[in-house]
Amino acid sequence: MELLGPFYRKRGTAVIQLGLWLEARHCDENGLVHDGVLATLADVALGRSLVESRNCQQSVVTVSLNLERVAELTANHWVEALVSIKQGEGEIGHCQCEVRSDEQLLMVVNGTFKYINQRYYP
Repeated sequence: MELLGPFYRKRGTAVIQLGLWLEARHCDENGLVHDGVLATLADVALGRSLVESRNCQQSVVTVSLNLERVAELTANHWVEALVSIKQGEGEIGHCQCEVRSDEQLLMVVNGTFKYINQRYYP
């Protein structure tokens, strides 16, 4: 994560919001932001959201991510991952994330995560 960030977290909202300022280093040879950058932002936001929703000393590992890219973007833009939890009980959690820049939808991500009995981030 350190290679992509820094990531920024907006606190005090019902929806988890994690953001990133896009730079040239996040782009491919065509000058477009690489899908892997947006997928990593979404993965981190989804996982942290599930952990915070349980308010416990567990963490999660990614089981699967389903990505749907709907728009392209270049560097020098702010992007945010906006998360909604679909199901967080039991050993498996499901959530969805919209990655947006301003009002533009860039990617929709559905994630499945497994809870584990370790804590990796505060």
